[in-house]
Amino acid sequence: MKILSNEPQLLPLLKKAAQFLARYFNSKFFAVLVAYLVLTNAVFWLLNYSINAQRYWIVLDYLWLLPLLFLKHKYSSILFCILFSFVYFVDVLYWIRQFFPFITLDDFLNFITFLPFAPKIYWWFIAFGVLNWLGLLVLCLKLQQHTQLKMLPPFLGIYAIFHVCFFDYRGVNYSDHLKTQGYWGSMYETYQRIKFNRALHWNGTKQPDFTPAHFPSVLIQHLDLAQPPEKIVFILNESWGVLQYQAQLNAKITQNIIQLPQVELIQHGESKVGNGTIIAEIREMCALTADNANFKLVPAEKFNNCVPRKLRRLGYHTQNFHGAEAGMYARDQWYPHLGFSQPKFYANLNNLERCASFPGACDKNILLEIAQYQANLQGKSFIYWLTLNSHHPYSKKDIEQYAIDCDTALFDGRQEACRNLNLQHQFFRHLAMSIKQGHFKDTTFIIVGDHMPPLVSDVKKDTFKTDTVPFLVFKVSE
Repeated sequence: MKILSNEPQLLPLLKKAAQFLARYFNSKFFAVLVAYLVLTNAVFWLLNYSINAQRYWIVLDYLWLLPLLFLKHKYSSILFCILFSFVYFVDVLYWIRQFFPFITLDDFLNFITFLPFAPKIYWWFIAFGVLNWLGLLVLCLKLQQHTQLKMLPPFLGIYAIFHVCFFDYRGVNYSDHLKTQGYWGSMYETYQRIKFNRALHWNGTKQPDFTPAHFPSVLIQHLDLAQPPEKIVFILNESWGVLQYQAQLNAKITQNIIQLPQVELIQHGESKVGNGTIIAEIREMCALTADNANFKLVPAEKFNNCVPRKLRRLGYHTQNFHGAEAGMYARDQWYPHLGFSQPKFYANLNNLERCASFPGACDKNILLEIAQYQANLQGKSFIYWLTLNSHHPYSKKDIEQYAIDCDTALFDGRQEACRNLNLQHQFFRHLAMSIKQGHFKDTTFIIVGDHMPPLVSDVKKDTFKTDTVPFLVFKVSE
């Protein structure tokens, strides 16, 4: 007697499963998936390795677009190109922010307007980025020739399993140059999760929210506003950092100043800071910080307690000098609120010679103009100078002579850092020469770095302390 079973036979089930896997999870599907992952990430892998940068190994936003290639339709292809271009732009923008922490998209677009004067290396980066974008679009559309609509279900299945079982979003570490945390993640979530990253404000219309600064103001700490000196020069020194590698060189940077017999050293040390020059400005002069840098929307009363305005109420002449264009970060619109009635930017300077590290005037010429301005003043004065020539990429063209030898083994893999040190040494040498020539008599100087020096092409990026800058306070005697 034959016994019939209602239970399914194992062998037929295995055969059906094998047929399903062979139909959907075949070698062609995996080849397309791997090829797409390599195309959208390989260039960044190479860049991360070559300059010790950091980005997710896999940016998931590109994967979300892959189903559009499976559809193999004219309009889906057009939509893929549009969305791919947008994701690529955001990907590149966040990658760049590891080195240049602009705070809003407006800042970035404003930065682009100065490219006609920018160093050639910026142009090379832009050309490479555009060519890479076009090449990726062409290769992805060629890859579409090997896709099929039936690849959509296995892709969605694999992604669902990945997201449920393996996905671990850790975001971006804002305190460490916006470096990504983890092997995979999305730019969308990076933008959304403010606890991992300050928001990138796309429209640039949000009025900044001011709060007390997280870090102390060197200017306010060392300036007695009850009895301020009659002549004050405050210098926010672009990209002046604290060496933690070969730290004994820190003293060499400022030795030309400190060794002058007419200089009375009041204090020097280190101060904790955040990212960004514009944030450093309001930290130092106002003891404030802001959630974005769209300061052109700020009402004047928000800056009522800033140092320049307080000193103006005490009868001081207040004047600023900066070698960049007035429109950079809209400084021409909010500097008057700080207390500078006639701000001096590039177009207002006497000597319009441009230096190479950043599009703007040469600091050595601005120094002469500051000395002449102060000499012609009657009464008390507060002069604010935001330097420029030590801006990344620390151009060799701006270095007059090398006080620190960059060809030694000491600076192997640290060429950008070495150029920065030479530019800083040069700045203090010029200032020392001006003081020695009799300028700035009876003047109190407060000099502080705005942020640690950005290092892009250096393989070794541990040269400077993170989020720490030096400061120097001294007085020139009669």
